[in-house]
Order: sequence, then C-alpha cells, then structure tokens
Amino acid sequence: MGYEVKGNEVAIIVAPQYDEDGSWNGVLTTGMIIGSKIQESLAGSETINAALTMAAGLIYADMYPDFEDDIEDIKVGIVKDLFPDQYEQTIQELADEEDQKSYKKQGNVLSLNAWTKTKGNA
Repeated sequence: MGYEVKGNEVAIIVAPQYDEDGSWNGVLTTGMIIGSKIQESLAGSETINAALTMAAGLIYADMYPDFEDDIEDIKVGIVKDLFPDQYEQTIQELADEEDQKSYKKQGNVLSLNAWTKTKGNA
C-alpha cells in the first residue's frame, strides 16, 4: 500500500514510536511531506495550513483529553463515509455483543455479569 505525493499535495505522516526492545511506547510522531509544486499562493498556503492543523490536532488532543469527546461525532461520520459497509457490520456486531453481555433471566432469577448496569437496591 504505497502512495506517491503529487506535486500540489501535502501529506500528513503519523507513525508510532518504539522502544529499543521493539514495543510501542505509547507515543505517536507526526510529520509532513510537501509536494514539489506547492506554490507560494493562497491555495498552497491553505493546503499547508490545513495539514498543520490536522497534525496539531494530535498534540492538542494529548494536552486536552476532553477534545476527543468534542470531535467524536465527526470522527464517526468520517469512518462511516469512508467505510459504510464495514461501519454497519461493526455497529450490528456491537449491538449483538451488547445483547449477550446484558443479563440472563431464568424464571424469576436474573443472572448478572460484569457488563450489567444496575440501579437501586436489591
């Protein structure tokens, strides 16, 4: 899966950082590749600015964790648009899984599990 950046494009690179033993240390690094034909024009400046904003978003999210909550719906919308079939399948699988995690009723006995939400006194 390779992609060659065209002359008028800017690409954002996101890569995991690894420890000396090869395990991921929880850090992501970002970088950019700027096409050779990005000119000193409004379009070129806006393209670079958009890429910088995207790259800065990771740093911002690290500094302000609640930011992830603010953009969750947008992220879900992007995934849904990019992968509509897989999205619907995943939603169905999660719903099925949730049904299985709830509780089981046998007669007047409810069997709870770790995912069962309860309220009040028994």
